[in-house]
Amino acid sequence: MSEKIKLKSKKEFRDSFPKLVVYIGIAILIYLFSYYVFIPLSDERFIGNISVTQLVSIIGIIAILVLVIKSLNEIKDISNAIGGFISITFGKGELDEGEVEHYQMAVRRIIYVFAVVIGFMFIGSLLSKFSESATGILLICVFLWSIYMLYSAGMAISKETEASANVLVNQVEKRFPGMNSDDKKDE
Repeated sequence: MSEKIKLKSKKEFRDSFPKLVVYIGIAILIYLFSYYVFIPLSDERFIGNISVTQLVSIIGIIAILVLVIKSLNEIKDISNAIGGFISITFGKGELDEGEVEHYQMAVRRIIYVFAVVIGFMFIGSLLSKFSESATGILLICVFLWSIYMLYSAGMAISKETEASANVLVNQVEKRFPGMNSDDKKDE
């Protein structure tokens, strides 16, 4: 099972990482051109009653969101690959599917938080050109979602930590036969 996980993780990483780099590179270029070129050029320009700066911001946000959506599958594959590598490294003995899934879920959720926070930094600065209150509301939503995701990642890892603790207690009991964790002594 470990060899199968290792091969699958390598394949996912090799396949998805270059695509993710391209998507992120394009998103960064769109952001840089939007924020540092087109927004300053559009300052104080209007089409009727509509600010060109706001239009440029919205177009930039939409373009970045399209790239973010396209990159979600790559982020998931990379996260699963990293989770697979971690489960091989820290897993106890022969791995089962549940153990691998716990590590993958934890890594995936932590990486999603990083990706969303970084995405917010880009999109938030463009969104602030459109609406400061919308940026604030989005920030609060991102923060609450991040708390949930980090908590659930911790709970996924806690299952494996509990299993490791049980193995450790069993090893201690074998080494010291007189100590049985299930015995209750009233002294």
